[in-house]
Amino acid sequence: FCAVMTADCLPILLTNIKGNEIAAVHAGWKGLANGVIKNAVAKFASRSSDILAWIGPAISAPCYEVDISVKKHFTAFPNAFTLKSNGRYDFDLISVAISQLSELGVSNVHLSEHCTYSEKDIFYSHRRSCHNGDGVCGRQATVIGFQ
Repeated sequence: FCAVMTADCLPILLTNIKGNEIAAVHAGWKGLANGVIKNAVAKFASRSSDILAWIGPAISAPCYEVDISVKKHFTAFPNAFTLKSNGRYDFDLISVAISQLSELGVSNVHLSEHCTYSEKDIFYSHRRSCHNGDGVCGRQATVIGFQ
């Protein structure tokens, strides 16, 4: 089994269509900016077109506010940012990950469509915890393995 621990960042699970190669990727904004997906896909012996990806629960764009210093790392993805009235940006990590996977030839991508920030009854969110000052600390484990 491979596992990745996240609290708002993207957990990305990868496998090939034969099911004999797997990876678990932790992809926050720094990882996405530094090529974590590209590095993971490069470890596969399979063609990228034979790789399947699943993006698990993570913070959604309307809940993920960043400043210009983060935006500067993603000039190739201007549509991932929405300018807010306070001069900051909502950032869509998921769209960047999907674009990066697509650029690598991984087109079979599935999404959990859950937001760790807004779905407080079922997910821990680092940002929600910090903003609310509740002192709660936690993570989610996302796991993939061989049968």
